[in-house]
Amino acid sequence: MTNLWPDAISRLVEGQTEDLQRKHTRLTAERSQIDDQIAQIERELSELEIAVRVYRRFSETVVPTARPRQEPQVRPDQQVTARPSGNGTSGTLDRLEGVPVAEAAERVLRFLGGEADSSKMRELLINRGGLRPDHNSYGYLLKQMRTKPDRFVKIGRGRWALTEGGS
Repeated sequence: MTNLWPDAISRLVEGQTEDLQRKHTRLTAERSQIDDQIAQIERELSELEIAVRVYRRFSETVVPTARPRQEPQVRPDQQVTARPSGNGTSGTLDRLEGVPVAEAAERVLRFLGGEADSSKMRELLINRGGLRPDHNSYGYLLKQMRTKPDRFVKIGRGRWALTEGGS
């Protein structure tokens, strides 16, 4: 009788070897795909880093700002007509030279519809001759408006309005 053990063992080892070779081939192929994906991700990451650097450099040089609404420029010799959304006042704003600052500010506020930014008021007052274009006169305008609560009321940061009882 011949010994079957070595034959059985060799067939078992042969089967396992073939199985291991198939697994090795499959794992090698998967590893190759993973390496390709890693290389692709690294390329995309590199491109993204370049894009981020360009964006940061661009954003440092260009400051994004909202475009302000363009208002027509007013020359000192030009009559200003009221906007259609006005409150039915006379419709023009005459020269304000020699008019007290508080009264000139009140006229400008009426012209602007009853409320406005102090910077817009300052611009109109300078254009119409009611205020000198320096910091002191602007401070004086604000002081006049603060000290006359019967005529002016502050309604927000830099925004003023006429009071109900304002003349």
